[in-house]
Amino acid sequence: MTRLVRTLVLIGVSIASGKAADSERSRLTIEVWNPANERIEVPQIKLVEVGTKQELIPIQHDGALEIPYGEYSLSVSAPGYRRFEQYIRIYQSEVYRRISLSVANSRYQTLAGIVKSQSPSSYWVRLISLSSNNTNAQDAKIKPDGSFQFAGLDGGDYLILVLRDGVIVASVRQHSVLNDHIIEINLK
Repeated sequence: MTRLVRTLVLIGVSIASGKAADSERSRLTIEVWNPANERIEVPQIKLVEVGTKQELIPIQHDGALEIPYGEYSLSVSAPGYRRFEQYIRIYQSEVYRRISLSVANSRYQTLAGIVKSQSPSSYWVRLISLSSNNTNAQDAKIKPDGSFQFAGLDGGDYLILVLRDGVIVASVRQHSVLNDHIIEINLK
């Protein structure tokens, strides 16, 4: 299957400061992915120089953004996904960024599972988001029937850890959160 890949290069010149010397330029490569780990081929990328508030104009090129060294406000969006915004500092000749966009209207997704063990209620489950900027872990006690649930989640990648007495006894990577999907974790 052949995929059409459109890429952008942003050429920015700060006229007031005269900062566009070739030796002070960086090649910024940005790849944009969705929660199912699929590349988003035509994202909208907006890059604004922090000091001047000057937006760099996108033009098609060979897969990177050529920009002067500096500090920028980066905004990435695509239809059906939440906007991603980040402050970035570029002071290297080559910079790579991989950005994962979460699905729009993906709130209130529920991740549910069951831990199969002789005594499942002696375990805890910890959930860590791998897709968003939120690195807070969530914990849930496993019920006597082995079930657990996390509600109010963004769609995306998650790491599920099963713990007993503070020790990780199992881990599962869930590539996307979909309602009505039960994750089974078998402990020996």
